[in-house]
Amino acid sequence: LSWSKPMDREHDIIEYQVIISGYKEQFLTPNTSANISNLETWTEYTVNVSSCTAKRECGPPKTSNFKTDADAPSVPLDLNYTSVGKTWVALNWSHPDTLNGPLSGFNVSWTNSSFTSSALVTSSQFNITHLDQGCSYSI
Repeated sequence: LSWSKPMDREHDIIEYQVIISGYKEQFLTPNTSANISNLETWTEYTVNVSSCTAKRECGPPKTSNFKTDADAPSVPLDLNYTSVGKTWVALNWSHPDTLNGPLSGFNVSWTNSSFTSSALVTSSQFNITHLDQGCSYSI
């Protein structure tokens, strides 16, 4: 975060009070910037910064909002096969507990001893076809 020192001839500004909604603590800093860590992914925050004097009197805050970046979701849950044929398998699963942003799809990968293949799908079910009969696969 960064901000400008206010033009105030009546008060000697020595520090700034920073309050972030949903953050674990508020703090004072003599700087016009601060690095904030350990924020939640894909979360909207409101920041209030107030100028403070040596008497610990703080003026009204300036407010700003921001949203943290998206990140990878947690793993999908409850991967199951619903039916199996000689050369295919039907799969389904549940959405992840933690999305960490918009969910655009699922990457389904399957591997046997000689190759790996994958597909990007938007639903929580998928049929893998053209499997080699009698081969073992990791999904």
